[in-house]
Amino acid sequence: MCKDPLSCALIGIRGAKVKFTSMHQIETQETDWKKRRPINEFWMGFKETVDMLSGRPGGPNVVVGTDGVKTDGVKTDRVS
Repeated sequence: MCKDPLSCALIGIRGAKVKFTSMHQIETQETDWKKRRPINEFWMGFKETVDMLSGRPGGPNVVVGTDGVKTDGVKTDRVS
């Protein structure tokens, strides 16, 4: 069993598929051990959106009015 790379695996979702990834691959190819973070953090592209929605300080200033949404003074599409 120990010779099978999937004897210890992580089950996750990548894209629209459920994937089994061996712990060996995760440890050697997908983890930045110095930072203790994944190497590919796809969600970091959404950081500004998450900060805005959570009201986290430092996020963009959002003002919602009846005429639409203004973000830092830039008018965007109307919110219904």
